[in-house]
Amino acid sequence: MAIVCRVVALVASAVGSVVIAAGPASAVTAFTVKGTEVDHPAPYPEQLVPKLFAGDTVTRIDYPAKILGMDASIAVATAGIVNAVENAVGPVVVAGFSQGAVAVAHAKKELMALPAAQRPSPSNLSFVTIGDPSGPGGILGVLSFRVPILDLTPITAPPTPWDSVIVDGEYDGWADFPNRVLNLVSVANALLGINYVHGRYETVPGGLDLSTVPAADITTTINSLGGRTTEYLIPTKHLPLLQPLRDIGIAEPIVAALEKPLKTIVDAGYTRNDATSAATKAAPRPAVAVAAAGRSVPAPVVAQPAAAEPPPVTGEPHRHSRRPAPAPAAAVTAKDDTPAPASARSAKAGSPQPHRARRSAA
Repeated sequence: MAIVCRVVALVASAVGSVVIAAGPASAVTAFTVKGTEVDHPAPYPEQLVPKLFAGDTVTRIDYPAKILGMDASIAVATAGIVNAVENAVGPVVVAGFSQGAVAVAHAKKELMALPAAQRPSPSNLSFVTIGDPSGPGGILGVLSFRVPILDLTPITAPPTPWDSVIVDGEYDGWADFPNRVLNLVSVANALLGINYVHGRYETVPGGLDLSTVPAADITTTINSLGGRTTEYLIPTKHLPLLQPLRDIGIAEPIVAALEKPLKTIVDAGYTRNDATSAATKAAPRPAVAVAAAGRSVPAPVVAQPAAAEPPPVTGEPHRHSRRPAPAPAAAVTAKDDTPAPASARSAKAGSPQPHRARRSAA
């Protein structure tokens, strides 16, 4: 009997060891920051691209999100992000939309200002920004002055060792501003895109689906610190410049006849559409994945996104520790709703039905 008991004890011990060894991996915590409050509640990143946050524990960082006095508002969000990252346990994703994306850029600067030994490990931290004014194509990289009234200071995100995913709609005036600012037609189109593209991300049924973005509209760069930035440019079917004509009921054949020559002029405002980059854009995309804080992203071509006739997301429906003392820390509130289930990190908006435009700010 004693021998039997001993055998049972040994088996139980072995089973317990196996269970411990095979325990679940650390859950990913996603700290998310909404966009600007204008005339309706601003969406959070997990509402715009739900598949990116499937299975994550989502916690929302609260801040004023004001349209006036943005710098002060962004400072509160930045302090909340940095505080959350420094006190987090396990893998973390920080995500921001619009004004929240600008706060992410500021948070990156603060985290990079820490001594290297105090910075989060690249395997434990990654970033996602949507409609990002401070991203590679954002308007804040073009401006050289503080925006009056809005009280918004230009900033671009610094190079970091952490991976980033950037999701922008084509012709979004906040996030996809023309490189050639003397192309006034292209600039006017982008400014209207603030409403018709930036303001309509939230109206895509089911959220943006990155897995449907054409390979030519996905690019990646790896900086000198080893950080990988993957950009998804969601094609927009119609020029925002002509959307007012559609809104007032001008016959589609007339608008379409205007759109073809205007699109050529608008697209000339973006260096990514230069003919010299056509061969690079056409390069095939390797079917590999890279890890970012516990998640995978398709590894795209290191190239500029394609310009030609991409599958659509319409312009009309595309709606919507030593460091300097931080601003007062923002309250962090747990999200009540669970993010919709889905796949890995990738984005394209479908083609929702048109509806009345909403005003939109960064």
